[in-house]
Amino acid sequence: MTDYSKEIFKLLNEKGKNAPNMTSALKKIGNGDMQKGLNTLANYCKNSGITIGEKSGWLKGSATTLGVTLAIGSGLYLADRYKKYKAKKEIESEGEKIYEALKETIDEEENEGGEKMTREELKEQIDELMRQYADEEIDGDTYAEKMMELTTSAQNETNED
Repeated sequence: MTDYSKEIFKLLNEKGKNAPNMTSALKKIGNGDMQKGLNTLANYCKNSGITIGEKSGWLKGSATTLGVTLAIGSGLYLADRYKKYKAKKEIESEGEKIYEALKETIDEEENEGGEKMTREELKEQIDELMRQYADEEIDGDTYAEKMMELTTSAQNETNED
């Protein structure tokens, strides 16, 4: 915006302008024709960077809408990420609790091939099961069923000894 543009903007936005004075100014700008004066003023504002009225309001409204949309979208994204993080932590906590309980009561467990399974192998199976659930390779029901199988078979082995 040029210095004249700034001054024109100030003059147009001052309060207390009466109609006869504005009409007279527009007639002077348009060489006696108020309509030409109004067109000349409008073109000058457009070409010199003076943004008034709808254009200014449109820009402010668009910026506000964009900002609000980004804020809401970011909030929803963060809430979803937190929910997944919390669920993963709960699964890890559950797995740790199960592992510690099994570790305290079971020395070894036989696997399907008849070989003895060490605590470390049992822990690896539990960790793998938790990873599959966290990575959504298996659903909650499958996770619960397989975890129950692991813990039940480990408990049975302890009772048999």
